[in-house]
Amino acid sequence: MDGSKTIAIIIIVALILSIGIVGVNSYFIKSNEKQGTPSSILMTPDNLENATFFDNEATNKTELNFILNNTTQVQPVINMNIHQKVGSANVIFADTDNIYNITSSNYNNSSTTVRYTQNNDSLDVDVSSNSAANTIVLSNKYIYNINGEVLCGGFATNFTPESQVRQLNVNVTLGGVQIQLNNNKIQDMDVHITVGGLDVRGSPSGYSHLESEIKVGGLNFEDNNQKVYVRSGIELGGNNPGNYHKESIKGWDNFMGSAYQQSEDKLDVTSRIQIGGLNIA
Repeated sequence: MDGSKTIAIIIIVALILSIGIVGVNSYFIKSNEKQGTPSSILMTPDNLENATFFDNEATNKTELNFILNNTTQVQPVINMNIHQKVGSANVIFADTDNIYNITSSNYNNSSTTVRYTQNNDSLDVDVSSNSAANTIVLSNKYIYNINGEVLCGGFATNFTPESQVRQLNVNVTLGGVQIQLNNNKIQDMDVHITVGGLDVRGSPSGYSHLESEIKVGGLNFEDNNQKVYVRSGIELGGNNPGNYHKESIKGWDNFMGSAYQQSEDKLDVTSRIQIGGLNIA
């Protein structure tokens, strides 16, 4: 069997594996929603100490502030730390005053716990589940860092144009990750997958950077309006860049969309895959 056929088979196997894992995740989510024990946990600013709202005339937005030393007002960053053993975490955004609203369908008598710690300039929220499907609704009004860790299952996030996320960090051992960009601002995204797939759709507002590392599996981009630049390093496998411009530099295969250079809204990607494939649709 020649090298090109071997690479083609590896790509197909990796993508089938990724699709299969995402399919299993979807089945698990539906099963938990039907059979699991539902619960809901929410937090409002009233739950916090020394918290107030401030009308920012520059942005015409109402911001959450922490009052320090009875005088200084600081807009806090909310660090959402999501720990999932088996199941799914679906993060979405809405126009709401709630800092978070978590709806869980827990399975096999398991439970989802939420703990938070209020610091001077941040609010640390820890969400932990053993076996559950969690829908986490965050507010467009507040600034977030999102950290997700899944042992077996899926992690998805659907941004809105108004959502305020500085960093997204996701680590999945076995499963799939889906990121839906909707002309939203986000500075950095970092995704690590041992076995599984990453699906990125849409494009951001302004400049955004994605670091992706996949041991075995596939990375897929769709609906990006040619505003993506990908540096792809694959040890065993191959790339399917569609009609993106290709150039190879120092062991990297680089792919640039036709609108990347002239657009202010762009996604810059560094992708490392040990075994698998990259697809740009």
